[in-house]
Parts: sequence; structure tokens; C-alpha cells
Amino acid sequence: MERLPVRVGEFGVLDALTDVAHAEFANGDPRRAAELAAAGVAVADAMGDTASARYFLFTGGRALFALGHPDVALQWAEELERRTVDDDEPYWRAKAVILRALSIRREGRYHEVLELIAKAWVLVGTPDGTRYNQVSAAVLLSEALRTVELYEQADAVMWQVAPLIGHGAVPGVLVEGLRTLSEWAAGLQLLGRPEGAHRVVETMASRALLLLRLTEHTQDSGPRLFAHVGLAYAELSAGEPEMALRHVESVQAEVEQRRGRPEWFVGTATRAVALLELGRLDEAEHHLRALRSAAETGLRDVWSTMADDALLTLAVRRHGDHPALEHASRMFRRAQELLWAERSERFAAMLAQVQIHELQVESRRVAELSVLDGLTGVGNRRAIQGFLDHAQGSVGALFIDVDNFKEVNDTFSYLVGDEVLVRIADELRAFVRPGDLVARYGGDEFVVLFDPWPADSPDLDARAAELVARVRGLAWDQVHPGLHVTISVGAAITADSATLLGELSHAVLDAKRAGRDTRVTRRS
Repeated sequence: MERLPVRVGEFGVLDALTDVAHAEFANGDPRRAAELAAAGVAVADAMGDTASARYFLFTGGRALFALGHPDVALQWAEELERRTVDDDEPYWRAKAVILRALSIRREGRYHEVLELIAKAWVLVGTPDGTRYNQVSAAVLLSEALRTVELYEQADAVMWQVAPLIGHGAVPGVLVEGLRTLSEWAAGLQLLGRPEGAHRVVETMASRALLLLRLTEHTQDSGPRLFAHVGLAYAELSAGEPEMALRHVESVQAEVEQRRGRPEWFVGTATRAVALLELGRLDEAEHHLRALRSAAETGLRDVWSTMADDALLTLAVRRHGDHPALEHASRMFRRAQELLWAERSERFAAMLAQVQIHELQVESRRVAELSVLDGLTGVGNRRAIQGFLDHAQGSVGALFIDVDNFKEVNDTFSYLVGDEVLVRIADELRAFVRPGDLVARYGGDEFVVLFDPWPADSPDLDARAAELVARVRGLAWDQVHPGLHVTISVGAAITADSATLLGELSHAVLDAKRAGRDTRVTRRS
């Protein structure tokens, strides 16, 4: 797929090189893509280009899977997930999880695969078009759903994404959609459900024609090739094997260059079945056996099954009907019906996993909210206690009390009072270091905990004085004309966290007794 137009900040300085690796994969050379990705990860890591290293890992993992190396692809997926576990946004993690699912599918661990896809579904959420990685993850989610034969869901996800992307990326989305539709139609045809297959093929033909129009003047031959094999497949399904064969043979050289890619499977299946229907049995058998061999290697179940079904028909035409073949055909259909019926159970199982993951996400969100103050967004008393429980060594702290806060509420209103608390919380967040804690202790009182704080540091009193001055100097008249706010600050340093809050309360009382708008520091 082409890259989607987004903000530059999502990409690294080596982004142009990640595009080269991705283009090799998209254009049918996964081996070259894997080689470029391996070199790219090493260079990006050496340069500290975190964003590009992730793209190289992602492309390399996909390429290795396409090459039939799921164990190595899984290692790349796990490395990508390790690097993204602490991201604020979940989209890279979703892509890593989907790569894991694709990598372990070869081992037949369907329950685990469905659980991973469900997890990714929750991580991706509903794409809104503002983040490339969310849209990219949704496209990959559609591919994962297709690999477990949840074609309706795969197509729905893809067309949820389609309106969100730029014109240049539309061909890539159409290609992904055609891959889903071709396998979906083949599955319905194998089951002997012509009406359902006809509806899917009609959609497929419509999108293939659109793709041809969109790629008429482009240099990228990949999407255009898929449009041609998609139309040939539709012609075959419409009962026109001669037309389908002419169409697919007109692009056969390009198809063969992409052996093992989805367009190769569609083109080869179309050619083989058309030859079979035209009575050219030896040629048909040659292509059907090639199709089955490649499909079994690449875990393309629907195409290996189509090859077996066609080879059964070929045997009847070559050797005549036989009761054993009739029984084999019935057994084959029953097995296919059972497998298709399992799709509903598969989807139900995945939805159950989605609900579990959504509950887990909600539980984490509630847990996070339980340590946050609802008005200001800083920590609350529970956050303070949690910080102190894990503190090591001396802890420096400030206790902030807003001077004459009751008068602010009485004179200017409670809404103004709330805005004062929010402004002070914002100022405290800007004042501290990463790893320090800002929390609302209650009412108009805040606590700042510094971790760590050397016992012999002389700077705590100076920091307290700086904070008093910063709050005094804020543009309070912009909150309300005539408003002026000051704070009293108690500061303390202690190695005994159990006594810290007591020390702080005494210090802030001393500051208030000293006339407010000042600070008092205690040491123990």
C-alpha cells in the first residue's frame, strides 16, 4: 500500500528508506524487503531514529512471514511490541500484535490467533483519519481477519478506512479489498452457493474496474495487475472461460513475477479453472498442482481447497465417473460446510475476546482515574500514598495552600474558584520534573513530591520560594478582573515517609502564620 498523507511527526529521518523497503514488499519481492529491513533496523538504531526502526521491523516481519519464515517473523513482531509497550497511543502495539497473530497461525493455534486479533481490534479502535498508524493498523487488521476467513468483517473494516485516506492511497485499499473478495467468492463457490458468490463477484468486478480507472496513468503496476486478475476471475465466474483465459494470459508474465503473492493465486486459479472448463486438461492439471503446492506452503487454505476440488473434477473428466468419486465429492462438500460453519463460531469467539479486552481496558482506565483528581487532573490522596509507599531514600515535598481561598469563592463565585485550582495545578505540572508527583490533597491544598531528593540538598527552600513567586506572578486578572491569588508553601525533606505529611502540615501552618504568600522549610 502507498503511505497515507499525515503529519510528519509520525515518521523518522530515514522515512524515505522505509518507503523503499515497503515498496519492495508491496511489489512482490519480500526477500529484498527483508534484507533492506534488516539493514534499516541496524542503521536506524545506530542513529537513534526510533520511528524508522519501527517501520523497518514492521515491514521486515511481514516480509519474513511472506517468505515462509514464521518463527523469525514472530521474533520481529515481539521485538516491535517490546519497543512500543509504553507508547501513549496503542496503534504500533496493535500492528505488533497482529504480526504475532499472523506468525503463529501457521502452527494452527487458532484460539491464540483469535485472541490476538481481538486484542488488536480493541487497540485499533474506530479510525478517524487523523493518525497514519491507526489507519495502517486497521488495514492490517482487515488482512488478519481475512486469514481466519472472517471475510465479511475484513471487508467492513477496509471500507470503514477507505473514506479516511488520501486519493493516492485508494488503490492500495482497493487491492486489499479485492484480496478479501476473491477468497470470499472462492469459498462460496466451493460450498455450492452460487447466489452468494455472484453478489461478491459483482462487487469484486465493480471495484476492479474502479481500480483500473484510478491506476490508468500510474507507474505502480501492482494495483493495476490485481485489477486485471480480479476482472478475469469475475469473467470466469460469469461463465466466460475463454474471455477470462485471454484476459489473465495477457498479464501472465507479470503474474509469474509475483509468485506466492495474492494476485498470483487469483490469476493462477483463474487460468487453471478456465483451462479445465475449456477441456485443456493437461495444462489445467499443471497449473492446479502448482496452485495447490504454493497454497499449502503459504497457508492459503481457500486456494489449496479450490485446487483439490478442481483436480477432482479433472479426474472425472479424464477417467469418467465412478461411485468412489461421487462419495469423495460428497465427503468433500460436507467437510467444507463444517469448516464454513465454524466461521460463525470463530467470530463469536473473537467477539467474546473483544469484550474481555474492552473490559480490561476499562478496568485500567478506572484504576487510572481512581488516582486522579476529577477537577484538576493531577493525582489525589491515593496517588500520594502510592508514591510514598514506593519511595526510596529521602523525599523532598511541598505542601501548597491557596491563601484566602474562601474569599475567592465568596467574592468571585465557585466557578472562578475552580478555575483558580485548575490554573495552579497546571503551574505545578510545569514546575516539576518527570517522575515527580503533583497531587491535590483536598479543597485548596496541593502536594508536590520530588523523587529522589538528596538529604543534603540546599535547593528545596529555593524551589519553594520560586513556586510562591511564580503563582503570585500569574495573570490572574485574565481569569477575572480584580482577582489576585497567592499561596503559602510548606517544604520538608525526610527519609521517613510516614512522618512527611505531618512535617509538611506544620511547615505550611508556619508559612500562614508568617503572613501568607511565603514559604517555610523544615528538615528532619
